[in-house]
Amino acid sequence: MSNIRNSFSLMIIDSATAHYRTDFLGRGELAARQNHLGKHLRTLARLADEVSQLTPHVAHSLSIA
Repeated sequence: MSNIRNSFSLMIIDSATAHYRTDFLGRGELAARQNHLGKHLRTLARLADEVSQLTPHVAHSLSIA
């Protein structure tokens, strides 16, 4: 992840867990889902450490008036 500041200026993650809910169904796949999701979260944590300007924003729903 060297020189990551020059790679991008904005990262938007939309619905990080939605695909995991559809790809890993049932309790039998819960451990695999958590393991896979954990890997991605660790990658994001490393990015946050290197860039150090990561801000979490959460929106439940958006509507256009």
